[in-house]
Amino acid sequence: MADLVTVDIGGTHARFALAELGAEGAITLGDPVTLHTSDHASFQTAWEDFATRTGGNLPRDVAIAIAGPVGGEVIRFTNNPWIIRPALIPEKLGVERFTLVNDFGAVGHAAAKAGEGEFVHLCGPESALPVEGTLSVVGPGTGLGVAHVWRDGKGGYRVQATEGGHIAFAPLDLDRGSNPGPPAPAPQPRIGGARGRRTGNRRYLRNAGRHGRARDHPA
Repeated sequence: MADLVTVDIGGTHARFALAELGAEGAITLGDPVTLHTSDHASFQTAWEDFATRTGGNLPRDVAIAIAGPVGGEVIRFTNNPWIIRPALIPEKLGVERFTLVNDFGAVGHAAAKAGEGEFVHLCGPESALPVEGTLSVVGPGTGLGVAHVWRDGKGGYRVQATEGGHIAFAPLDLDRGSNPGPPAPAPQPRIGGARGRRTGNRRYLRNAGRHGRARDHPA
């Protein structure tokens, strides 16, 4: 029997999966169910859809990864009209405990725990990732997700979730954007940032429930 529900909410999709907790923190994840956020008026209706698809009875614990900051009384998304009020989650979803974590915070924990055989080399030196220092974790989706993983060289690590997808390019015109260069005859279009979002995968969902720097909220 599943022990908890894991959820990844981004701008375009919300992914749900059931998970079982095993010995020494091992987690077995069921097949993810992907729903379009535009097809549901709220997180609650998407939750109810997932419950119907899985037989109607869901575990009383849930781990939720959010494409954005998880603090505050109201959680809003940049590329998703849903609004989440953490204080109402037990009532609206019928759960006893819930954990909220930034989506790329969860991805950072996943990257820190992954073995070398789980990475695919894309470019740069063909060597293992360093066991000490800071790694940047970046993922494009509806927006851009960014996190940092600091490794101490002894097997320990820390994850810093960020809102790097909200960074804007400071120069607003050619005069400030190039030096030296002629003054711009007219302001140029601003180069803005995009909301960070995780497209999601099995390891990510699994670690959202396992490692999030989040808060356990009793009902």
